[in-house]
Amino acid sequence: MSRTGLGVALSASELFVSQPGGDRSAGTRIALASGLNERGTWPELAAALRQLAPAGGVGELSVALLPPLVEVAGLEMPPLDDSELMQVLARNAGKYFVSARGSQTVGVVQRRGRRGQASSVLAAAASTRMIAAIDAAAAESGWQVTAVAPAEGAWAAAAVALWPAFARRTAHLLVHETDRTVLLELDRGRVAAVRRFRAGAADADLIADAILAVRGSDTSAVGAVGVVTGRQELLRALGARGVGVNTAAGPRAEFADVPEMLAAAFAAASTGPLLMNEQARAARRSELRRATMMVAAVAVLLVGIAAAVGLWGVRRELKLIQDQRAEMKPLVAATLVGRSSVEDAYRHLSAVAAADRAAPHWAPVLAELSAIVPDDGYLIAFRTRGDSLVVEGMAARAVRVFDAIRASKLLSNVRVPAPVRAEAPEGGDPLERFSISAVLKGAAPPVSPPIAKPAPKTSGAQ
Repeated sequence: MSRTGLGVALSASELFVSQPGGDRSAGTRIALASGLNERGTWPELAAALRQLAPAGGVGELSVALLPPLVEVAGLEMPPLDDSELMQVLARNAGKYFVSARGSQTVGVVQRRGRRGQASSVLAAAASTRMIAAIDAAAAESGWQVTAVAPAEGAWAAAAVALWPAFARRTAHLLVHETDRTVLLELDRGRVAAVRRFRAGAADADLIADAILAVRGSDTSAVGAVGVVTGRQELLRALGARGVGVNTAAGPRAEFADVPEMLAAAFAAASTGPLLMNEQARAARRSELRRATMMVAAVAVLLVGIAAAVGLWGVRRELKLIQDQRAEMKPLVAATLVGRSSVEDAYRHLSAVAAADRAAPHWAPVLAELSAIVPDDGYLIAFRTRGDSLVVEGMAARAVRVFDAIRASKLLSNVRVPAPVRAEAPEGGDPLERFSISAVLKGAAPPVSPPIAKPAPKTSGAQ
């Protein structure tokens, strides 16, 4: 079924209705000639609500109570939870509420202090018989009451709608009624305290002192709604005291001059305190339990779905990794073979390099021999083994070659392993054939010494 929301403000003699209509909200006043009868019912209220009942649907009714049907008081109470506090106030309603008579339905909004300290409480009380009559009249007319609260809570919601900055700071709202001025202290959009003054500018100084006395409040965060008569005079008086007041503007400004209609327009958004009898509280607790169980069930279901999706994702990723590993396996095998070949080549190169570093370097020795052998001699053979060498050659005098080699800085242990023999080449002068052995002193220098003169021709095998 469709649901239609309706906000009303109820006084002892009138019903103020705010109902959506077209692009603008429509406001209606319905006179109530009589109140509760002896049976505790309110026939005229039921008849008025019956006129407003939606056709073929369920209506949700939000009620803002106007004085004297409700009394709102700021109290300092010991630290208790809301249910205990409401029981204490309901049992001793005459002690805390001036106009309380008979059984009272109480609602509270607490601002808790530090542990062990008193709580600042905004409490509201209304006759239990009247609350029951409102519920009965609504049920008889096809409405379901969703909230009953004092008009102060609806006015606080209206202030936040008209001036959104009030929801983030300490602010004040002036509500100008015909016979009085109500000053609401708002703490982040919720009613923290209520004070009442005479209508007009008679109590302008007291109102200014009350606003300026609130620590941390912004004097520019003050709004004003209500009847125009006397309001301008009060605003001028407050401005002279340094208190700037904002006036209503925007889509809801059409109700700003009628505080009762403004309460009806924002009854559904009231910040409390809510007034509910024990049956309504039990229904609210049952509804909250059902909502909690539903949320818990949905949470468990979502956790299960998340776990299943996570497991599916893990398995999918594992399958992808296994497929990728299967594709890469031949490449890895080929890479390992290539790596083994490269490692073998590096080992061979390292062995060759080590052998090259360990082997004697004979190039400097050959260069030196070429330089020191006399001009009348030449070498015909050059043999090496390890760090030893044997050279053979022919010269006019072999002793000069021997002396030159023995003077070398690169060779040591120079000796003659075989006797010198005289030979006469065909068509030439006789020469001495010699054989000289020596041992390399150490590692040869990296750069060959300069050649002093051209090397003689050699005819032997190296």
